[in-house]
Amino acid sequence: MNNTDAYESDPAWYISAMNVRVDSPDTLYANGRQQVLVTLLVTAMVDRKVVDLTPNEVSNLRVVDYDNPTVEYALDTPAADGWTASLDYYGYDYLGTRHPPTPAQLPAPQQQSFSFYLSGDNRAMARPIRTFAFKVKGDNGRVFYTNGNSYLSDGTPDPIFKYDIPLRINVTRPPVYDWQQFTLSEFSDLPPTPGRIKRALTTMRALGNRTGHAITAGVFNTRCTLTLRDNAGKAVPIRDAVVVPPGMITWTMNHPDDTVPSFTGYVKPGGTTIHWHSLDKVPVGSLPLPVITSPVPAASLVLCGRVNVPFTPAAFRGPCTVTVIDAAGNEHSAGVMFDPEDRSRLVLTGALDA
Repeated sequence: MNNTDAYESDPAWYISAMNVRVDSPDTLYANGRQQVLVTLLVTAMVDRKVVDLTPNEVSNLRVVDYDNPTVEYALDTPAADGWTASLDYYGYDYLGTRHPPTPAQLPAPQQQSFSFYLSGDNRAMARPIRTFAFKVKGDNGRVFYTNGNSYLSDGTPDPIFKYDIPLRINVTRPPVYDWQQFTLSEFSDLPPTPGRIKRALTTMRALGNRTGHAITAGVFNTRCTLTLRDNAGKAVPIRDAVVVPPGMITWTMNHPDDTVPSFTGYVKPGGTTIHWHSLDKVPVGSLPLPVITSPVPAASLVLCGRVNVPFTPAAFRGPCTVTVIDAAGNEHSAGVMFDPEDRSRLVLTGALDA
């Protein structure tokens, strides 16, 4: 790119060309996470020479409402209409394609390009087809929009340079899945744990009537995975998960002398950390908790059994709400509780009210 020397508020500065691109599918779910990638192309000139926008001019670039350009979208600040502009890609799949597309080639080598990501939450559904524009403000006070309006430094309309390039984005409601579309896998034992944990498990198992499975001794550490399927029965990729509260506990007989409980925790997809409730709500006893050393590929619930935890009336017995975020950024929820007939199992139920 050809550049002039550094300049400050040069009165001869102007935008000689502007263009706008949508570099992803132009439709998104109104969930506040999924985005549309848009790109502004500009050519700035001083004395017939192409120049780069100054750092100040770059920082003043704005996405605005096409019909009312006084409505500007500050970066990473949700506006009253539910829309957010960002320089950062949140990482959720675009609607209609799994991976970010390769941006198209610039139409002219002298143009600079600036990419923004737009997202809208449920408030954006008030206008399912939304038209945006870009604003470029020079250090000399001149302002150029892509809605057909440009202004001189004194605020009067520019009679020459007008760029009318509407940027239309479609927004649609996220899919809604019933809690019955969630399933839990069978529970499997967590891998053997090293050192004192393994020795403690061996000691505790000896207290029970062993028949070849840890559950029969009352002490177990197991994990199951959570799956969500769409209306066609296809598995929905889950990007994140949270359980609120993060765990619960139940005792076999719920009697003051009972010391045989089961309690839960959870692991996010791709994580190794097991999230537990606070000890005042879910006491776990003296036996060390299990650890996970390799990332789990799917959202998981951890279920542990113990034989040495005194009954605690104030403990949290559930149910919990499991909320997952799919690859497109949509939220889906279900409730999870202990199987009333078997403390070594969990069952799903309808999501709890907030």
